[in-house]
Amino acid sequence: MVKGGHLAGDAAVDIFIDRDGVVPLSGRRYPYSVHGSGCCFSAALAAYLARGMAARPAFAAAREFIDTAIREAAGGPGPLRIVNPGGTNLRRR
Repeated sequence: MVKGGHLAGDAAVDIFIDRDGVVPLSGRRYPYSVHGSGCCFSAALAAYLARGMAARPAFAAAREFIDTAIREAAGGPGPLRIVNPGGTNLRRR
């Protein structure tokens, strides 16, 4: 898995690679900077895998989870927002 949130471009593109090929997942790029997205994403991915989900669907589910957490990011005293994993819940799949 390669995270692409800090790359230039109109979309945030993450890439999952396995024996079956390459899966790029494109998501919205928000007009603000956030803190905690990498840790939150990896925790969500680990949780989905621990629940028995296969790697590709777990990657897609974690990507959806972090997109919501970034969209719901809380503002602070500076220009940086903090991801809000409480803005969504890990769904049972």
